Amino acid sequence: MVLDPLLDIKDLEKKKFAADANNDVAVRTLLTVEDIQIGKVEIKDSTSDTTAVVKSDGTNNALVVVQNTVPKTTVAISQTTTDNDVDATIVNANGASAVNIQDGGNSITVDASNLDVALSTRLKPADTLTKVTTVDTITNAVTVQQSTAGNLKVDLSGTAANTNKLLVTPDLPSGASTSANQNSPVTTVTPYNITCTVANTEYSQALPANTRALRFRCRTVDANGNSVVCRYAWVTGKVATPTAPYLTLPQNGDYRGTNLNLTSATLYLASATAGAVVEIEAWA
Repeated sequence: MVLDPLLDIKDLEKKKFAADANNDVAVRTLLTVEDIQIGKVEIKDSTSDTTAVVKSDGTNNALVVVQNTVPKTTVAISQTTTDNDVDATIVNANGASAVNIQDGGNSITVDASNLDVALSTRLKPADTLTKVTTVDTITNAVTVQQSTAGNLKVDLSGTAANTNKLLVTPDLPSGASTSANQNSPVTTVTPYNITCTVANTEYSQALPANTRALRFRCRTVDANGNSVVCRYAWVTGKVATPTAPYLTLPQNGDYRGTNLNLTSATLYLASATAGAVVEIEAWA
C-alpha cells in the first residue's frame, strides 16, 4: 500500500479501527487450529464428592465408567400374536437364586433335546412322599425296598374283582419257574415186592420216572414177630457185602420219602435173612 504523504498517521490509525454503519469494528485475525491437551479429569459424585473410576475398554480406546455392582433389571417380554416366536436368553451367572418366571396363570413349555438335570435332585425323599392315587403303566423293572422290619403291604381294596392283580416273582434259582420244575399232582402209585432169596446178595428195583414219594419196609418177621433187618443203597456194590456208603433198615423200620423228584433212580437191597421180602410203594 502506498501512503499519501499528506495524510496524518493518526488519521490512518483512526480509519483502521473505524466502525461501520452498524457500529461494528472489523478486525483482521489469523487463526491456527492445533491439538488441545486436557490434563487430569475427575468425575465426582454430586453429594459425596466421591471420584468415579474411569478406564479404557481395551478395544476401541474408549473410556468406560466402572460400577461396583449392577442393579437388578427387570425386562418384560410380551407377545401379542400367536404366529410369531419370541426368543429370549435368561442368564443367571451368579446362580445364587432361582430365576422367577411369571406365567400369568398359563403354562410354560420348554423345548430341549437334553435337559441336563439329575432326576434324583428333583425327587422328594421317600419318607415325605404323599399318597399316590393313580399310577400309569410301568414297563421297566422297579425295585421296592422296605427299610423297616414290618411287612410290605399292597392294598387292592376298592377295586373290581379280577381287574387289578399283583404279580410277585420270587428270587428263584435259574430255571426254577419253568414248567419242568413244577410239581404236578401225583396220579400213579406203583407197588413192588422184592424177595431177597439168597442171604447177603444184592437185589434191585428201578423206580418209576419222576418218583415224587417213596415208602418201603421189610415184611418178613423173626420168631419174636419183629421184622428182620435189611440193608439198602442207591448205588450198586454196597449191600451184599456191607460196604460204605449204605444204609440200614432196622427191625420194624419204615422208610418214607416225600417231596422227591427222582427222574431216574434204582433201589438196591440185601438181607442177612434168606427169603426176606421188602415191600415198596412208589408215587409218580
